[in-house]
Amino acid sequence: MKEIMLTLDKLDDWIVKNKFKGFDPYDIWGGKFTSAILRCGSFIISGGKPKLFCKITRGAIYLGDMIAPNLLRSLFGINREINPKALALLLKSYLNLYKVTGKEKYQRYAKHLFQLIYETKNDEYGGYGWGYPFNWQFLTFIPRGTPSAVVTSFVVDSLIDYYSLFKDSKVLTLFDGIYKFLTHSLNISTSDNNSICFSYTPLDKSHVINVTALVSKALIQIGQLMGYQHAVTLAEKAVNYVVDNQLESGGFYYYGREEPLLGNIDHYHNVYIYLSLKKVNDILHNPNLSKAIKKWESFYLREFFIDDMPCYTPGNIYPIDSHTLANALIALSELKKDYYIEKRLDRIIEFLYKNFMDRKKGTFYYKVERIGPVKLINPFHI
Repeated sequence: MKEIMLTLDKLDDWIVKNKFKGFDPYDIWGGKFTSAILRCGSFIISGGKPKLFCKITRGAIYLGDMIAPNLLRSLFGINREINPKALALLLKSYLNLYKVTGKEKYQRYAKHLFQLIYETKNDEYGGYGWGYPFNWQFLTFIPRGTPSAVVTSFVVDSLIDYYSLFKDSKVLTLFDGIYKFLTHSLNISTSDNNSICFSYTPLDKSHVINVTALVSKALIQIGQLMGYQHAVTLAEKAVNYVVDNQLESGGFYYYGREEPLLGNIDHYHNVYIYLSLKKVNDILHNPNLSKAIKKWESFYLREFFIDDMPCYTPGNIYPIDSHTLANALIALSELKKDYYIEKRLDRIIEFLYKNFMDRKKGTFYYKVERIGPVKLINPFHI
């Protein structure tokens, strides 16, 4: 425990020194040149055929980002920025640290982060939402700042914790605006009277399972606190969509069945779904949802680990990234503890310390790739 707290102090110093700003694995596409390459032809999933030059250049950028991410960002003029999703994760972390330690500095950081979240809200699409501070490509081109269901859902989760501690009335104002954004600005598709799917942003009409799961969690959190019964009803319908897309094995693809390509069954998006379903079921106590959760837990422990290490996709350890490792710690902590789960938790923490931590800075590397027999450590401090 002492070693963990020393590590947290170093990491905390680094975060504060950088004024809560950082890089993102996908911000490389936010520069003028890289954005142009990104827009030069559509991704295969949207039915387009990218020009050969764009395909080659994009491939070269991907490879460069894998080998020398910091150098590439310097060359393309990509700087550290305030990222609302990072703000939400940091806010939740500092609130937890404040509750555990009682240290005044964590309370101070939490209140500062709340103010940053409040200032970075986007009301251009109706209500309040938050987005990424860079251009990115999904089924269509998404300009920087476009509010997304994912980022907004993480903001909701952190604000719930913030309000429970400080009872700041500004949070309630935000929740009212977020409710309007989620229910009126996102595109909602209906499978039947009891099942709905939320789009990623107001600009697309996608069917992404983890997005709908995250929105269901956000809506039921807001609905319970604010007394919005319609939010609870929509959350139930969203959960029905997620459960309808659960595979017989227990896992989930990235996309719903409406999309031409289903994507991967990857670790961290599956964990997002699991945590969302658990939170919703803590309120609904739905027998069918309980059954789906137990089915996923069995799948998770059976398919997503090799030698107590989390897999990126079932049966595939690589790439090993900090996102997957962190989500594995959270998911395992939610499960009923036994010797084998405790063993996996210890193994992941030990692996993070030995292989992902820069002991001088207290920061953690992003990813370890494998190309044939060669392992590439991505020296990228997000």
